[in-house]
Amino acid sequence: MRRAARHLLGAIVLLLALGARGPAPTYAQTPEAPAVPLRVTISVEPEEPRLGELVHVVVQVEHPSDRVVVLTRGVERSATLEVIAAAPPVTAPQGNGQTTSFSFTVQPFALGGNDLGSVELQVLAEDGSSEDLVAAIPPFSVPSTLGPGAALRPLKPQATVAGAPPAWVQPAIYAAVGVLVVAVGSALVLQVRRRLAHRASTAPLPLPATAEDEARRQLDAIRARDLLTVPDLETFYGQLSSITRGYLEERFDFRATALTRRELERRMAAEGLDRWQTRLVAGLLERCDAAVYARVYPPLASADHDLTVAYEIVELARPPLSEAVPA
Repeated sequence: MRRAARHLLGAIVLLLALGARGPAPTYAQTPEAPAVPLRVTISVEPEEPRLGELVHVVVQVEHPSDRVVVLTRGVERSATLEVIAAAPPVTAPQGNGQTTSFSFTVQPFALGGNDLGSVELQVLAEDGSSEDLVAAIPPFSVPSTLGPGAALRPLKPQATVAGAPPAWVQPAIYAAVGVLVVAVGSALVLQVRRRLAHRASTAPLPLPATAEDEARRQLDAIRARDLLTVPDLETFYGQLSSITRGYLEERFDFRATALTRRELERRMAAEGLDRWQTRLVAGLLERCDAAVYARVYPPLASADHDLTVAYEIVELARPPLSEAVPA
């Protein structure tokens, strides 16, 4: 009895729950958007332009959004028509599709009707297929500004002035002046060239570089580097010794770079070099060896004096100009 009552109570609860939920909802289907047809519209403004007035031609193509329109042949120039400009295409949304516009600016140079022919378009789809379109451009007419029955009158003949020179005189004068200007200009150019050639032939030849010039150039480079500081004195005296020995070897033709300071001093005396120059070289190289090998540096003022001594050694041996430059 109790079990039957329980089953009955469960059935009542289930029926009440189903009634509370209500009937199953129904969904309305959204209608598909209608397909957008291909449509080409061409406008020409103004329809009756004046001669030489600019005319605007607009080609407008309505197409679906998944299509691309390409212009394969547009407005072309002719004997009576000039194409001034062709604007790039412009695509804009329009309803369920898009609109692509192509604009041209032309200028007519003939009265009466002007036929612009047609334009050719290609519509491309995503799957690679295409469709070709040809649309004729509406013709326009350039009206005449003359009234009805009006006729063009010929130009009046040129007036003749009594006593005026013949027509050929003025051009002949201009031609003669032009020839004279060209002749004077050519003469001036020729004279300038002769003067330049004469100066080049009489200019003194540059003197050949000597061993003294090369040594001075190297000493100038040391002075420009400004090595007269305590950390750089070893480099300073090392370069000073190398330049002095190299100069003596180049100038007097003996291996000054391979000799010790005492050997070099005896060799210079044997070669008959000036005693004062020999003493300067020996003293300078002694101070250079002390700085390079013994790390014994003189005061900075003395180092600057040694650079002057190197210049003096070079100048003492410089040969006279008659010996430096052979005849």
